Amino acid sequence: MQQSKRINEYTVLRVFAILLVLVSHISYYKVGNEFGGVNILALAPSGTSFKWYYLIDKFRYVIYLFHMPLFMAISGALFALQTKKERWSGFGSFAEAKWQRLMIPYLVFTLLYLVPLKYLSGYFGQANFLMAEGSQLTLLGNSHLWYLYTLFVVALVAYFLVPRMQVWYLLPLWGLHLASAYVGLSLISLPMEFLLWYMLGAVFESYRETLTAYFRTKRAVFLTIWLTAFVVCSLLSLYVGRFGIPACNA
Repeated sequence: MQQSKRINEYTVLRVFAILLVLVSHISYYKVGNEFGGVNILALAPSGTSFKWYYLIDKFRYVIYLFHMPLFMAISGALFALQTKKERWSGFGSFAEAKWQRLMIPYLVFTLLYLVPLKYLSGYFGQANFLMAEGSQLTLLGNSHLWYLYTLFVVALVAYFLVPRMQVWYLLPLWGLHLASAYVGLSLISLPMEFLLWYMLGAVFESYRETLTAYFRTKRAVFLTIWLTAFVVCSLLSLYVGRFGIPACNA
């Protein structure tokens, strides 16, 4: 009964995070990169449309501060749950499962759907098809499937960290997160950035029952801590110029 409740809690969080992603992505008026893009705003009449765009864009900015870190934290918490159950017999079986679940969809949808669709619509401008394929696979420019690749790499690293995780591990992971802002290659910077949130979710799962019991009777304390943590993380992200989202996360 307790296990079911735990899964329900994470399910609610996932639904909430999915709704945030939907809201933030349908609010885009412009999407582009060095290869080209689309600009719906240019087709709209001036005046009121620009005011609405400004308001919606600010709302989207707030969502982007935490919606993908939240997804990563949920993934980390669920991974910690699966680790307790000893779901995998070894790293090989774990890596194979993650490859099939994350990287095969990433490769198939990128090569057979995403790139052809963008290419035929003129999204890449004058770039040839092979350049378009390469840019999307290596996460150069705009690729909304970056999350699958990032989650794959982060999960492989977390496999070795979660079983021996200590709270103080979050300090060097936070340093890695900040350092990711200065790495120009998304294939490297994205796992560096989101490993912190994944492991934070894993740590939360290990203390979840204790924290839930405590904050159930002290909701004001919980709200204060949550808001403080959110503001601090947002300010730190602002300081390094990332806002929690790499430039390619559209």
